[in-house]
Amino acid sequence: MIKVEHIKKKLLVYLTQIKNKFHLNEKLKVGIISVLEAGKKIAAIYQTDFKVKMKAENDPVTLADMEAHYTILDAISKNFPEDLLLSEEDIPTWERRSNYKNIWILDPLDGTRDFVEKNPEFAVSLGYVENGLTKFGILYNPISNELFFGGENIPFFTDKLVSEQDPSAYVESIVKENLDTSLPKMHHSEIGDTKLFIYVSKNEWKDGLFRFLENDENIKIQGIGSIAYKLGLLARNDCHLILSLKPKNEWDICAGVAILHGLGMTYLDLENLQAHRFNKESTKSIGFIAGYPQLVESFLLKYKPILQTNLKDWS
Repeated sequence: MIKVEHIKKKLLVYLTQIKNKFHLNEKLKVGIISVLEAGKKIAAIYQTDFKVKMKAENDPVTLADMEAHYTILDAISKNFPEDLLLSEEDIPTWERRSNYKNIWILDPLDGTRDFVEKNPEFAVSLGYVENGLTKFGILYNPISNELFFGGENIPFFTDKLVSEQDPSAYVESIVKENLDTSLPKMHHSEIGDTKLFIYVSKNEWKDGLFRFLENDENIKIQGIGSIAYKLGLLARNDCHLILSLKPKNEWDICAGVAILHGLGMTYLDLENLQAHRFNKESTKSIGFIAGYPQLVESFLLKYKPILQTNLKDWS
């Protein structure tokens, strides 16, 4: 198995190679500010006795979802009227989406069930796509105040905000700081290098979908809430791989996939073992594996048949 220290060294080499390319383009700035503003509204509602509605079975929605959606929609519509927003809370028809090159893909609150259960493992997830390919992604957990962003020619950045920080002032401080230092802040979690550490869905873990891994002494598994939040943690090197055997929609994964691609990581749909393209007629894909290419490849060599056999659709 490839040790995590080797992965860290490769990441630092990567950052050194692209240090002069770091910048915040206007779309990324607007995206970060709108995500942080949405996060402030989510955090405020989290402290209240909010109501929960059901869009469908096991698919809750709250005022926090809608407030975050409209906050980000307003920012994108005002600043980039030529772009389209594909949001979990407002899905344009394929006939309309197919006419757009530039699309923002949003889950205003990925992990609504965790939000409802007062489990702070959820995130605002906003990705930007051109011609089906990710350009950048932004993730923000408004309870832990963890921000993650990155993408094509945008080095990975993660930080823990102070709750009272003004989003616009914070983004300007990022610009100033990185003009001075040329390198984004980085965090390397101290995860052991003797076992492969895998994050999975808490619900998939409870459903027993990963029992086939329990006897592998070289693997450690932990269930975490929101998929978007997990992808941010993977980018930060908190784990080695993420696995899912159930369906995901584009808004669940777009921001995280953009960040991972910027780091040279792999995200493969388990149905066909291909890289994911966005703004397709069907927003759904079933199952995925994500991580550094060497780790993904070695894991699939051993477990691909059983992973694909165990894929579960919503039905």
